[in-house]
Amino acid sequence: LVINLLILPTFLLTSLNSIIQETWRDEHGVVNTIARVLLSQSGSFFVNFLLQAPLFGVPLELLRIEQRVLRRWRRRHAPTRREVEEASEAGPFDFVHQFAWMACMFTIVLVYSTMVPLVLPAGLLLFGGQLP
Repeated sequence: LVINLLILPTFLLTSLNSIIQETWRDEHGVVNTIARVLLSQSGSFFVNFLLQAPLFGVPLELLRIEQRVLRRWRRRHAPTRREVEEASEAGPFDFVHQFAWMACMFTIVLVYSTMVPLVLPAGLLLFGGQLP
């Protein structure tokens, strides 16, 4: 999870060619150069991601489009009255998926807020928008 969540997006947003070029040009050291090149692009990516998640993700989760479509399909294809009533009930809330999503977002905010301070207000907007 850490590899998919933090390491791959950080390294895949910058080409290896640009890292090598910046390393040869800069005299401050390899670690400084890699941190400057990687964080400038991946930091802005995660800020955009954390800003778009509450603006688009939360309303779509509240609409529960998949469950509505499935419920209507089951009601139309239910042969008995009892099955129609069972199909009309709301489905269960997927706690496992939501907990994993929130843990991933919390990890992104926690790790990147130390290096890119603009991630912290974006994470506050994300978590504040999902609370009732």
